[in-house]
Amino acid sequence: MTQQLRNLYLIWAGIILGVSLLATPAKFLTPDLSLNEALQVGRVTFRVLAVAEAVLLTLAFVLVLFKPPVLRRSFLWPIVIAGVLLFQYAILLPFLNFQTDQVLAGEVPGQSSVLHSAYVAVELLKLGLLLFLGVRYRERMEG
Repeated sequence: MTQQLRNLYLIWAGIILGVSLLATPAKFLTPDLSLNEALQVGRVTFRVLAVAEAVLLTLAFVLVLFKPPVLRRSFLWPIVIAGVLLFQYAILLPFLNFQTDQVLAGEVPGQSSVLHSAYVAVELLKLGLLLFLGVRYRERMEG
């Protein structure tokens, strides 16, 4: 694994920490921000995050592709991360968006805490994976 790829994974982990695990929960603690406003900001935030993660994933594949020799196993970690992103954005997020629509319409959604817990768990899994790839492989290279 190249140093650039390790750095990419660590930058990505930092983005997740900043956006998903700090900024997103913090907006719900803001007393002057209504729930509807917080949900709308959250929706936009996660759209922007999705684009950023797509760019980062593409960069990861490019870095693997241009690292000689190109081996099939070199694509393993970017493919695993792609699977996690696919699960988050194609399966979990549509359900969460539907629930957000319900709240914005004044309805009470069901299963909200379960879906949010699943999303947070997947986000923590992704964060752990990115930190592992950035830190663990760096230790192997230096050690």
